[in-house]
Amino acid sequence: MSESTYGVHRRFAVILSSLYLITFIMLMYVGETRVDAYISLYILEYLVIYSILSPVGASADRILRRIMWFYVAIFLVIVSLRIMEILGYRLWAPT
Repeated sequence: MSESTYGVHRRFAVILSSLYLITFIMLMYVGETRVDAYISLYILEYLVIYSILSPVGASADRILRRIMWFYVAIFLVIVSLRIMEILGYRLWAPT
């Protein structure tokens, strides 16, 4: 791996990790307890950073695209469940 490719990968990882940390701290500060809120924001941050700083290299790009589509699927499930809850449908009984 060349030095410039390493720098792009490192920048991607550092920025994403920093955003995850900031998001975690801010959500804890406001008292958010729903796991789906954390996951949704982490997924959105990943997609934005991936779009802006897509790491160079075919193998890294393939792996990151698979992660991206996995995250999109999880995000759609979370949004669908939240919409169903708003409309009054429940998939499971509350405990």
